Amino acid sequence: MAQLRFKIGNRPYEMACEDGQEQALQDAAALLDAEAQTILQGSGQLSEARLLLFSALIVADKYRALLASGANTTSANDLLQDILASLQEIRTLAEQVAK
Repeated sequence: MAQLRFKIGNRPYEMACEDGQEQALQDAAALLDAEAQTILQGSGQLSEARLLLFSALIVADKYRALLASGANTTSANDLLQDILASLQEIRTLAEQVAK
């Protein structure tokens, strides 16, 4: 198991992932962080859960638009599965931090 550290919305996270999945997790975290930074610039400070929710909704909307454009659905579905798995791990971490 690999241990990764990354930030989303200026908040540090650390999580384990399967060996070989490090880049996929880093990429997913970078997507969420980019959206989180945009959200923070427009609305200031938000709770961790709300920031992650808004970021995930924006990424999901971009995925929906990608599918609507006729993009290769196999590639898009693989990307979505990676994103969803990462979001689930991030949600679990956020719940642990909130306790």
